[in-house]
Amino acid sequence: MKLINCYVYSFGKLKDFKYEFTDGLNVIKENNGWGKSTFAYFIKAMFYGLKGGNKRSVSDNERIRFRPWNSTEKFGGYVVFERGGKAFKLERFFGSKDAEDELTLSDAETGKVFSNTDDLGKRIFGIDEDGFFSTTYFCQDAVQVKSVNGLTEKFVGEANDNDEKFDSALQSIKNKAKFYKYSGNRGKIPELKAKLFAAEENARAAREAAKTAVVLKKECDYLEEEAASLEKNIESLGESVKAEGAYKAVALKKQRLERLEKEEVEYKTDYDEVERVLCGNDPSEQELRDLENCYDELQQSLKYKQILVNEISQGQANSPADKKSRSQKFLIAAVSLSALFAVVGVAGLILAIPVLAVCGFVACAVCVAASAFFAATYRTGANEKKAAETRINAKKAKLAEYSEICDSYERSIRKYLSRYGVDVFDFRTAVSSIRRAAERKKDVSGALSKIQSEIALLKDDKDLLNYSVFAKKSDQNASEKLVEAQRSYKYAADALSRKKAAVVEYENKAERLNDYVEEKERLSGEIAAAEDSFRLLALTAEYLTEANDALKTRYRAPLEECLNSYLSLIGSENTAPLNIDVDLNVTVAEKNGTKVSDFYSRGLKSEFDICKRFALIDVLFTAEKPFVILDDPFTELDDEKVKSGLALVDKLSDKYQILYLVCHDSRVK
Repeated sequence: MKLINCYVYSFGKLKDFKYEFTDGLNVIKENNGWGKSTFAYFIKAMFYGLKGGNKRSVSDNERIRFRPWNSTEKFGGYVVFERGGKAFKLERFFGSKDAEDELTLSDAETGKVFSNTDDLGKRIFGIDEDGFFSTTYFCQDAVQVKSVNGLTEKFVGEANDNDEKFDSALQSIKNKAKFYKYSGNRGKIPELKAKLFAAEENARAAREAAKTAVVLKKECDYLEEEAASLEKNIESLGESVKAEGAYKAVALKKQRLERLEKEEVEYKTDYDEVERVLCGNDPSEQELRDLENCYDELQQSLKYKQILVNEISQGQANSPADKKSRSQKFLIAAVSLSALFAVVGVAGLILAIPVLAVCGFVACAVCVAASAFFAATYRTGANEKKAAETRINAKKAKLAEYSEICDSYERSIRKYLSRYGVDVFDFRTAVSSIRRAAERKKDVSGALSKIQSEIALLKDDKDLLNYSVFAKKSDQNASEKLVEAQRSYKYAADALSRKKAAVVEYENKAERLNDYVEEKERLSGEIAAAEDSFRLLALTAEYLTEANDALKTRYRAPLEECLNSYLSLIGSENTAPLNIDVDLNVTVAEKNGTKVSDFYSRGLKSEFDICKRFALIDVLFTAEKPFVILDDPFTELDDEKVKSGLALVDKLSDKYQILYLVCHDSRVK
């Protein structure tokens, strides 16, 4: 089997990539990040698809890992391969989930499409995906064999001993065995034993239930007697409670009468106080409003009267008479000084004293001018005084008018107030007292009338007249006694109901005793049969495993021979022979004893795994050799071992088509 060519439409970072394969060795040497591992996974995906399911981790979900970035389109491509001398074209595109994948297998020459594509990779190579990763696909980070079971199926197929694959047969037996017994007390046998235990417990409980039912019946008889006694007591107490209720109703009426009589006294006291103010008068609302208006008018008149008094006093204080008197005095003084200074001037002339004469005449002239000014001022003051006296006289006349008005209001108010029990000189308080008294009289009269009517009705009440009779018949603790009796009766009735229900329940359980006994016998038989079947399945699985190991043992010799042959070709420093068990575990036959591979370095273990891989391919694929993918598998080897490994690859390319992916010149021949 070999690859002919492939086309990557889109897969991971690869896009629109074509490659033509040749026979023998195909080397792709590119830098890290080019997409070499992606290309190897593309070839695997064409045959086996992508796995991951609903996992969200990139490392666990190949569909997420290889979907091109920033794209929601389908991705994939095709590969053309030859098998059995015939060319096929395998085209596969992947969606966001398995249901959206598209797979087409066709004849590369005729174009005929094959409809059966289920488990395509397994049908082509004879191994499942894990087996593919453990043989023909060498990953750079894991060259060890991953799956033994998948390879066992290949062994079975190669041996052609049986058409049924080992894993399916063994798993079928294990599944049947798990049906009977599984870890954690699961399976049919533990379930049957649990049911048997439950049946035994139910039988024991049924026996106990029969005993308990007898005890409960006796308790029910006692509770029935107690309930009957309490019921009679409740009837008797019911009559007492009725009498108590009648007494309480009459007592409430009596309390109401006493409270009303007390309120009547209080309202009469209020009424007397009101009458002391009203003195038998019943002023109407209009009278009260007229009285209040009269009082308001009096207050306004008194305010205006006071204003007039203030204005007259102020006018008299600022009278022009003072101004006229001052002007008259200044005029007399100025005339006198004029005469005096004239005499001084004449004396200066007579005495021939020029300075004295000039000063005297100048001063005389000034005094004459002042006399003229004061004379004019005197005349003006006389006129103003006359006008002021006219205004003051007018205000005095108005003041006299308002004084008469105020006196008239005061006389009217005092006359009205003299009919009431109030202070006639304190108008404001008196008017307010009369209004409050009038309003209070209405309220008190109405309330007093209602109270007196209700008192009259209560005094005529027959029950109230017979209050002492009700008091004698009443048991004031009857209600409490009745409540306690009813509580006791309810408790007894509830207990009786519960116990009767319990009796029915326990009797029903006791009746099922025979059923439980029969169930125990049936379950014991089923457990014995199931345990026999389980033992038979365990023996079958053991024999099948031994047969499988024997089958794989047939391949041990050729596997060990190929393994040691390849190890010598690669020039391993280990010279001790390698052994391989039926589970493909490698051990080394050292002189001082057999050692497992974990005792050796990573480099040596890598050599063992690489050689084991090629040995497996030789042994498993005898009919038709597959192609081999080497994704840089020599990273753990030193320089000398790399050269030997490359020589081995070169030699193997004579019988295998090999795709060798590498990133470093040191690992290229």
